[in-house]
Amino acid sequence: MNVIRVLILLSLVHVAMLFSMGRRTFPRPLNKRKHITISSKNGAQPKRHVMFSEAVEMAPGTVFVVSAVLKRLPLEIILHRRMDLTVIPILVFMKPKDKEISFWSKDSDIWDKPERRGMPSTGDSFVIKISIESTKSIISIDDHWYKEFDHRLPMDDAQQLTISGEDAIVNSIDIYTPEAEEEEKDQDQTDDSTTTDQQSDDNSNENNDAD
Repeated sequence: MNVIRVLILLSLVHVAMLFSMGRRTFPRPLNKRKHITISSKNGAQPKRHVMFSEAVEMAPGTVFVVSAVLKRLPLEIILHRRMDLTVIPILVFMKPKDKEISFWSKDSDIWDKPERRGMPSTGDSFVIKISIESTKSIISIDDHWYKEFDHRLPMDDAQQLTISGEDAIVNSIDIYTPEAEEEEKDQDQTDDSTTTDQQSDDNSNENNDAD
């Protein structure tokens, strides 16, 4: 009887240890870390530790700027079809353990051959920029490491940006579009015109006062 009690006690201790080992405390990312299931071919449902996933407007001139911190596990930056991972024009896969960064594309759930590069030393944090052009994308890290990735699929197929990583931290994401840049230029021109008109009015009033 005592032996049975000892065995039961040891089992309870073992279970408690397993629960304790399985509990993880995540750093706070840009968006609340959650599992998002994105549909794939034949009903497959790959789970990713998604930190950010939103629809994006894709056009030549669009620029994505991600500020992040890498730790031990990989970080993925994925430009893919809306809520669908069977079509991925660009996937940037950063693997700090192997000091490797690779670039992938996938069509109809079939991966093309990746392009691999050694990952530069980034320190505690880094900024990766993805600039979309008509036939290629230019990826840079901290404005001193560059990679050109020729488009293998139409970038019109990329309608969503997803960032996933189990222990990475995303500090910020900035998305620049040609439309937004044109609006800023128009606003600057309007402000300059308003300032010039105001100066002309002031000069006119000064002349009238002198008369």
